[in-house]
Amino acid sequence: MPRWDAWLGGLAEVLGPLLLTVPPNLGSRQPRDLKETLRLAWRHRNLDVRTIADVTRLMTMSIADLLDDWFESPQVKGALAVNGVIGTWAGPYEPGTAYVMAHHSIGDVGDGHLGNWGFQEGGMGAVADTIAKAAREAGAEIRTDAKVSRVLIKNGRAAGVELENGQRLSAKVLVSSVHPRIAFLDHVGRENLPDDFVKDIEHWKTRSGVVKINLALAELPDFTADPGTNLQEHHTGSVEMAPYMPYIERAFAEAREGKPATRPFSDGVIPTAFDTTLCPEGYHIMSLFTQWVPADWSEEPHTGELQAYADRMIDCYNEVAPNFKSAILHRDVVGPYQMEHDYGLVGGNIFHGELSLEQLFHMRPAPGFADYRTPVPGMYYASSATHAGGGVCGIPGMQAAKAALADRRAAIRRTGRTGRPSRPSRPAIRRPGRR
Repeated sequence: MPRWDAWLGGLAEVLGPLLLTVPPNLGSRQPRDLKETLRLAWRHRNLDVRTIADVTRLMTMSIADLLDDWFESPQVKGALAVNGVIGTWAGPYEPGTAYVMAHHSIGDVGDGHLGNWGFQEGGMGAVADTIAKAAREAGAEIRTDAKVSRVLIKNGRAAGVELENGQRLSAKVLVSSVHPRIAFLDHVGRENLPDDFVKDIEHWKTRSGVVKINLALAELPDFTADPGTNLQEHHTGSVEMAPYMPYIERAFAEAREGKPATRPFSDGVIPTAFDTTLCPEGYHIMSLFTQWVPADWSEEPHTGELQAYADRMIDCYNEVAPNFKSAILHRDVVGPYQMEHDYGLVGGNIFHGELSLEQLFHMRPAPGFADYRTPVPGMYYASSATHAGGGVCGIPGMQAAKAALADRRAAIRRTGRTGRPSRPSRPAIRRPGRR
């Protein structure tokens, strides 16, 4: 394990800066794009043969094969494989899942151990509340229950949005962070986009098979391997239901065959082991991120089948903690259909698009548009479907803001006055130019 951690640390030194890099427009012969491509290559000029080989393996291997190279214990491999398939429509033997693991393992929460996860006090909603508070302090007005129906376009530029209630809001700069199919095909409209861009978004893979199960517990799980309902160290980490690799693979194989997993795998956590603000004293919340159900379950609610799936998932935990089922006071089961229709996660995919090799870096969300700009001047894109998206990192929003500010500064330099950002066209390629 120490050698594995050190190996991941070495890869993080390469991949970490890449997550903060705006992807160049690979294939373009325009001077600016060629300069950006050469700059990227120059920054990595000191990579040795071994590091490049390791990155190549990471991008192309399955998480199962990678872990077989490092570990013998099926239990260790099962637990570590979870990060390779989490939120992903792929089993542990699928090529590319090794990178998914790395994507989730090279972050740092400040405790000195790469890949550790943290709990924020107040739950995930507290993150959004903190961002909202900072925005309001900076003068922003935030509207909720104000669903957008379409982007307003005037003289070829984004000019604002129209809400479902008919109200129109004008804007010089527009930033969207919703799923690409919603942002471009629904809000902008195919008629306002290049044909090849439309095709790229239509072909964007966004499958899932995830079912989120939230549980209110009267007491902590009493595990037979380490008895006691008092708070212990093993309650504070991930409580994985992923005993070995074939177990995980079988769950995916069943879903790919069109059946919900008989024995799903689960990445479980008990946030109230740290955060007592989430429920009354003496009670606990357990969150189970489980997989898989068939990808087409995003098209129908499958309410009864979801409840049966949740029953089987709970039974799996009850086998190792016999008080588990009886401790459940309430449960909330959220499947792909609910994720799409309640939260805008098309296909139920939490990353706004699969983290597969053909949807990474300069391909995210479409070739030629990975720089957080869009085919519509004045509109920028900051969803998880952009580079570095997939996880809670804030990079897409930061990069989209930087792009908008850079374009504004460039417009001021060109015109000598404050004005709307503009993007002069470059006829050699199919997309408007940058800056």
